[in-house]
Amino acid sequence: MTWTFPSSGHRSTMEVPTTQTRGRSLSEVIRFGIDLSKSVFVLYGVDQQEHCQLKRTLKRAEVLTWFANLPACRVGMEAGSGAHYWERELGKLGHQPCIMNPKLVAPYRH
Repeated sequence: MTWTFPSSGHRSTMEVPTTQTRGRSLSEVIRFGIDLSKSVFVLYGVDQQEHCQLKRTLKRAEVLTWFANLPACRVGMEAGSGAHYWERELGKLGHQPCIMNPKLVAPYRH
């Protein structure tokens, strides 16, 4: 991730990589956590040993397409205003969405 200090008259720019894998393939990911926000969502994927295998940033329009190309898996998300919408949509794709209390999500944030 890079960040440039804002100079006078210019906006700051931030570059965030869209995919980071941690040495293993996507097929080893058994569960996803999704951080819901307004326009950019962050996905975290863990393997059976609870090691982070994937960190990916997606735009709102890309989320359903990305999950449609995955085999059915468990997807955890923090309870919020849009969580029930995403629970229904991911459920239609065959995934097992879980809405969690925000107090229980805090330890998983990286």
